[in-house]
Amino acid sequence: MLKDPDVLVLDEPTNGLDPEGIYEVREYIRKIANEKNITVLISSHLLDELEKMCDRAIIIKKGEIIQFMDLHDDKQEKQITYVLEGLDIEAAQKILLENGYHVVSQDRQEIRIRIDTNEKNDVAKLLVSHNIVMTGLYEACETLEDTFLELMKD
Repeated sequence: MLKDPDVLVLDEPTNGLDPEGIYEVREYIRKIANEKNITVLISSHLLDELEKMCDRAIIIKKGEIIQFMDLHDDKQEKQITYVLEGLDIEAAQKILLENGYHVVSQDRQEIRIRIDTNEKNDVAKLLVSHNIVMTGLYEACETLEDTFLELMKD
């Protein structure tokens, strides 16, 4: 490594390593970034590893930055994705859309909605008032991979 760089650029730094080697490289990168105050820019397709190693992430699509994320700041946004499970998902989705809620995704078992943290009870009351039986409404555990896959959809 060069003597005291301001920025260190790494391409797939853990590629081909065994789990112990990956751990050692991850810890070394975090150590030099913190102790020497070096900005480390990492390009990798191992999103779960990046999530463990990095403080911030940039997602690029077709050469353009489409998302900048602080990976360890839970209060980055007021809006959170919630998972809604119920017996009539299609009816629930229709009601949510009619009332201006943002449905992120939907399948036969669940709907994912993006709402302000203080709207969870309002969503539950709305659906109950329309006789929609819910079996669950909980905060989704979103990973960097989840965000990446959602943003890459065309």
